[in-house]
Amino acid sequence: MIRQKNGSDGKKVLKLKIKPFKKIPTLPSNYEDVTWGKLSDAVDAIFNKAPLLVKTTKESGGLQGDGQEQVSREELYRSVENAGCMSIWDAGLHVYRDHFTTVNEGVVSEKVVQGLIMTIESERSGMAINRDLVKQLLKMLLSTGIYRSKFESLFLASASASFKSEGLSMMVDLNVPLFLQHVHRRLQQSHDMCAAYLDASTRGALVKVIEDNLFNPHTDAVLRGGFDEMMGEERVEGLGMLYRLMERVGKLQSVKEALGEYVKGKSSLKSVHQKAFDGIEMFKYAVKDAFEESLNNHGNKPPTLLCKFVDAKLKQSKGITETQVEKVLVETMALFRHLSNKDVFEVLYRKDLSKRLLFRKSSSMDLEKFFISELKNECGAGYTSKIEGMFKDMNMSEEITSQYEIYAKDKGGDDESSAAGSTKMELWVLTAGYWPSDEQPHKLSLPPSLIAHQERFEAYYANKYQGRRVEWKHNLSTCQVDFNLPSFKSKKTLEISELQALVLLCFNDGGAKKMSALLETTGIQRDELAAILQSLAMGKISKDKGTTRVLMKSSKNKEILDSDEFSVNTAFAHKLSRIKIPNISSKKAEDEKEEAKALESVSRDRMHQIDAACIRIMKSRKTMKHQDLMGEIMTQLKFKAVSQDIKRRIESLIEREYMERGDEHGSYNYLA
Repeated sequence: MIRQKNGSDGKKVLKLKIKPFKKIPTLPSNYEDVTWGKLSDAVDAIFNKAPLLVKTTKESGGLQGDGQEQVSREELYRSVENAGCMSIWDAGLHVYRDHFTTVNEGVVSEKVVQGLIMTIESERSGMAINRDLVKQLLKMLLSTGIYRSKFESLFLASASASFKSEGLSMMVDLNVPLFLQHVHRRLQQSHDMCAAYLDASTRGALVKVIEDNLFNPHTDAVLRGGFDEMMGEERVEGLGMLYRLMERVGKLQSVKEALGEYVKGKSSLKSVHQKAFDGIEMFKYAVKDAFEESLNNHGNKPPTLLCKFVDAKLKQSKGITETQVEKVLVETMALFRHLSNKDVFEVLYRKDLSKRLLFRKSSSMDLEKFFISELKNECGAGYTSKIEGMFKDMNMSEEITSQYEIYAKDKGGDDESSAAGSTKMELWVLTAGYWPSDEQPHKLSLPPSLIAHQERFEAYYANKYQGRRVEWKHNLSTCQVDFNLPSFKSKKTLEISELQALVLLCFNDGGAKKMSALLETTGIQRDELAAILQSLAMGKISKDKGTTRVLMKSSKNKEILDSDEFSVNTAFAHKLSRIKIPNISSKKAEDEKEEAKALESVSRDRMHQIDAACIRIMKSRKTMKHQDLMGEIMTQLKFKAVSQDIKRRIESLIEREYMERGDEHGSYNYLA
């Protein structure tokens, strides 16, 4: 009932009141049967695409509208779930799958699958196919749940047989580079098929089928028939393709062996020259020049790698005799002779030698001296003067240490109650010009025992060698610290760096220490102290030997925080009595930093050598053309100089008035 009233503002307001039926209407007794009959006929009409729907649907404007309405009804049916029963959609798929796989004893499904496989095979052979149709059929198989069981297994088996046969024929018809390209195309094609119509889950299995049947059985033939040729012709693209394919099938070791054989073949050129070409000098120099050009085109990489190789051979190693190492060093010198950047090798060699000498990592001093004599014979005494100076320092240090011990004993330093007497010190006195320069260490807060030793030695050294100044290199120092706990049957000896020792000495009182307190007590920089604490509190735990964690950290974070507290690990246990605790640092990053610093010093030395060569030439010639001067300088230098570097040094000499530009264009005059 609708009534009309006037509102407060004078406007008319409609008010709707809904009242219940006075008498509840009843449905006809046959309503359920009639309604279900209409609904059943309508559903059958939709699935059978019959015109009955037009007659039974009274409130529709046409066939299209009826179809859309039935589709929406079907979607509605799908959204209605009943516990314990399949949905209409799932029931339909179940009925269709059973019908598709069982009709005529599965002949229909078998023909569909075989037809799909043949269609895909025909596309692989280069024929055009209806990809949309294939995609819809495969989608139907996937939705009915028979894609894997009925199609994929048969498809992969067919592909395996096809690729196996194809691999055999292609290895006969194609050369190695073309065969590699063919395999690469097949792999790309498999990705394309999966993107177009195959299910994404099939991609990995199909790729493995190609690798295992088309390529893997022929890897040895590929290496034998094409590796040397591609290396000789510098086919970088083909070699890269070979590398990636061999990596896929896990056969990089075979590539390594082939590369080794190729290099060995090149090393036999000397024998070929002697036997086939009668040792004629012209052919000898042709091989030499070609090898040197190839070797030195890589800048500082060859001397760097060669130096690392020598360092590894001269360090302590098991299972190899000194005679064998000596033979390897002689062969290394044969390669060293062809290096143009020998100055880079010398600087890097001194860097590695310093570590071997100071940290006692050299396997044999006789081998060290043998290799130095080889370098001296090849490059002259000037080349090895600093290296030989390092050995002189080591010998002199032993003498100085023994004399200082006598001096300290006379001064009362052997008294255990004194500050210096509780600590024994071994000294290495190094000449700054011989040894690789390190960064200036920051000021440390040393314990009284070390300070007493330092002051006493400085007084002794100043008295013995007047005019010399001592600079302590704490970052190169190592210590042996006694470590004792009530639980130990005998004391342990820790082999650590001096900076690690400074940190551990802070815990002699047994109390816990915060990061801030350790910073103040030791004077070590924050980043360096964090790395030291990591090595002492977060070292490895070995089931066989024990732990190297001398300290305990309050937090479980992987990083060292300023709020962390550290204390002595009272549960420390280790089988060995002498324990080495290495610093935790990125060895690769540290090596790269040291190499960069060494190469920087080489660059500075080269500038001075270019300047000296230029002045030497101009002093004797007085006036020279630019090109003539450039050629003379390059001839006198013992390294491969870049023309731009020489030009910059000439400009620098002109600015410093060692020479001037001549009146004639492109000429220079020497200024006395």
